[in-house]
Amino acid sequence: MIMLSCLFTCLSASAAGDQPFSTPPNVLDKAEKVIATAMNPDPDKYPTMHCRLYNRQIPFITVTFPNIPGSRVDGCTYEPTDPKNPYNFIGLRLPGDNQIELRHRSTQYPQLFVITTLTAEPGAVTTQAKLELDTEWKGDSPDLPEDHLMWPNLCWSMIQSPNFTPGGVPNAPDIATRKKYYDWIGRCFIFMKDGQTFLDKTKRVRTPEVPDDHEKNKPPLYAWSQHYVGAWDEPTTPPFPHNTCLSRYTIPLIGAVSNDGNYIIALGGDPTDYIAQAWGVCFHHIQPWVPKDVPLIQRGWRMKLYGMENDPETLLEKMKQDFPDAAKRLEKVTSESENETK
Repeated sequence: MIMLSCLFTCLSASAAGDQPFSTPPNVLDKAEKVIATAMNPDPDKYPTMHCRLYNRQIPFITVTFPNIPGSRVDGCTYEPTDPKNPYNFIGLRLPGDNQIELRHRSTQYPQLFVITTLTAEPGAVTTQAKLELDTEWKGDSPDLPEDHLMWPNLCWSMIQSPNFTPGGVPNAPDIATRKKYYDWIGRCFIFMKDGQTFLDKTKRVRTPEVPDDHEKNKPPLYAWSQHYVGAWDEPTTPPFPHNTCLSRYTIPLIGAVSNDGNYIIALGGDPTDYIAQAWGVCFHHIQPWVPKDVPLIQRGWRMKLYGMENDPETLLEKMKQDFPDAAKRLEKVTSESENETK
C-alpha cells in the first residue's frame, strides 16, 4: 500500500516536468531509503526536504538548510511513544512547491487519519497536523474521545548533522568522549526570564529511571535527558514526566548553537505541554490537539523548525511573530517578573 502510494506520487510529480526535484545533498547516504523529495524550485533559498523510510510504519523527514553549512535535521514521524497506540504511515503526496504531506492511521482509532504537512520557507520548516475521518473504512470504529487524543511524538534529531552533533555519546567509556556530549548540552538553550539560557546552566534534576549513582545521574549534568515546562506551570504538575527541570522557559522554544558558533537550529510551537531535550541529540515539543473548545476532529497543532545565523534576539522575534499567543504570554510573564523585583 505504501509502495504503491509513494510510487504513484513520485511518478505523477515527475511526469509534470515543470518543477525540479532538488539534488539529494551529500549528507544523505545512498543506502538511505529516500522515497520522495519535495519539489524545490530554489534550493539555494529554501530548505530541502526528503522523505525516507526507517521501516514500513515510520518515515523520516530529512531537512537541510542552504543557509547553514553542515546542517541536517531528521524528523521522526512518528516516534512510537506508546506501543499500544502508534500512528502507522499510510502514504504521502507532494501538494505544492516545498511541501510534503504525510498520512498516518491511528491504530487505536483506525477510522482516523492524521494528516501532517511540512512546508519549507526561507530559514524555516513549518509542520502542521490535522485529523480526518476515513470515509472508506469498513472495520471496527471505536468511539472517538471527546477530549484527549494521544499526541504524535515528532522527534527532531541532529545526530547526523556535521555542524551540530557533539561527536560523543553519553555512555562512552572514556570521559573525553563523554565530555563532548556535555558540551552539546552547553550549546542547547531555552529562553528564561533573564533571556537566553544554556541548558547546562539550568537546574537539572536526576531521573528515577536509573539509580542515583548511575552514570546517567552523575554531575555535571545529572540526567542526560531533561524535560522543560513553562514559567506558568509547576514542574511537578501532571502530565509532566519525572525528570522535569526546575528551571522553566518563558516561551516554548528550544534551540542549539552549531559547533562553529555561527548558526542556530531551534524548534518552537504553541501551545506546548512541555519540551524535551533528549539524549538522541534531539528536541521534542509535546503539543495537545487544539483548540479544546471544538470537536476533536476539528483540532490540530503547529510547530516550526528554524535555521539561521546565531542571533538569539532575531530568533525570539521570529518566534513571537509566528506564535502571537506565546508572545502575549511572554509579555505577561516578563511584566510579572519586573513587578516582583520592584
